[in-house]
Amino acid sequence: TIEEFIERSDIYSMPTVTVHGSGTTNPEFFFHEVMDLFTTGLRIPAHMSYRAVGSGIGQDEMVGSRATAFLPATQFSSGDLPLSKDNFKAISDRGHEVAHIPLALGGIGVYVNIPEARAGDHQVVLTACDLASIFDGTYTKWSELAHEGRNKFLENVDKSIFTVHRKYGSSSTFGFTHFLKAGCPSQWSKAGGDIDWPCDSSSANCNSESSEGSGQVKAYITNNEYSIGYLSAGHSFPTELSEVAIINKAGFPVVPSSDGILAASRSIVWPEDPFQSFEDVSPINVDGDDTYPIVLVTYVYVRKDLTGLGTAAQLVKTFLTYCINEGQGLLKKYAFVKVSETARAIGMKAIENLEMPAGSMPFHLEIDAEAIVGADPFTVSMKRGSFATSSQEMMNKRVTDLETSVASIDHDGDDHDHDHDDDGHDDETSVVAIVGLVIALVDLVLLGVVLVFLRGIRRSVKEARYLSQMTRGPAVSEDHSQNSNASASAAVRTMQQT
Repeated sequence: TIEEFIERSDIYSMPTVTVHGSGTTNPEFFFHEVMDLFTTGLRIPAHMSYRAVGSGIGQDEMVGSRATAFLPATQFSSGDLPLSKDNFKAISDRGHEVAHIPLALGGIGVYVNIPEARAGDHQVVLTACDLASIFDGTYTKWSELAHEGRNKFLENVDKSIFTVHRKYGSSSTFGFTHFLKAGCPSQWSKAGGDIDWPCDSSSANCNSESSEGSGQVKAYITNNEYSIGYLSAGHSFPTELSEVAIINKAGFPVVPSSDGILAASRSIVWPEDPFQSFEDVSPINVDGDDTYPIVLVTYVYVRKDLTGLGTAAQLVKTFLTYCINEGQGLLKKYAFVKVSETARAIGMKAIENLEMPAGSMPFHLEIDAEAIVGADPFTVSMKRGSFATSSQEMMNKRVTDLETSVASIDHDGDDHDHDHDDDGHDDETSVVAIVGLVIALVDLVLLGVVLVFLRGIRRSVKEARYLSQMTRGPAVSEDHSQNSNASASAAVRTMQQT
């Protein structure tokens, strides 16, 4: 009816729809990008956020506490490990159901800051027992890692080893310690997201630090020569760091590549019911010549009963649907690997069975242009944009073009160096291209700061409009309704005449 059309078209009569998540730091940039796409693509006011606080806190906030009546503190959580047996039981014992939605696959890499490795372009190659000996304090000097056939360059590096690990519960620690236990059971027995480390800051026989998040771990390794730590491969590492090749179960040195992560994921036997425990799902230290041994599945945890969330329940459902379908194409830029079709089907089964509030309006995703439907307030349109998103796309293209140009120049220089020994034309061109790339990257950072500021202004204006509309009183609302009815009636008369 015309009244329903008017009601659905009045975007200022709707309160802001909020969706908040928390959990592992590893996919934070992916979530932030998708959330920006959603808030930009909606006509109605929406606010979405994700707190990158670690898988342990993410699980705690999905379980809840007495303060939350054991209801979740956020609408969804995320972690790179299944809900623990205790957490899953805490939810089910209170009559609730929780789903595991497989989102992505990722590897946990080991990184070192050894000047001699960078200077000589050497790669450190370590076994599970090497890593266990480093992190339990058995090895205290890098020269002890020099073996026949690998790490020979370390035999003269008589420098102390500095280790860093995560302070609180994290999926990175879960994956790393489970690999040590599986790969070197005679020396390492502790495994989990939060363990008592045999070598920590209070130990007299080793140099070790704990850091709160992945960013702090990366900063520690970057700022301390001869240090070693573990990180999700999704956290790009600075040039001061070197990626360690780890000896897998088959005896081959591997780094966390897409192929190695995919190879490990093929061993997974997925539960048929997304609302049952996923505790036994693990692709760590599995068989295969090319498998990477420290692979984790990133999950979204969500309660089945969302009837108390109002409109936000439908937005959560649409958000998760996008993440495991169209959103999978965004994962590669964050060093994640897509989940298999089997895993995606399990995720969709969970989403389709989420319980929505009675009478709530579902959201629609507009991927390809759809007349009328795409303009609906409850459509999340990927055709809508903003100055922020458009500028970032243009800047990304400029950076990509410059990187391609530099790579092409370097390749041509390698092929023709013998023809240009007497002039520096190629070198000068490379320098100019690299300088251009650096300028573009600085420009991108500055633009990001400006865009964040503009986004804040945009949000403030939207909220001010809403508050103004809500506080003008009945007379203003009545006038607005009359104007809307008059416009709608005119539109109907026009359609009748045509």
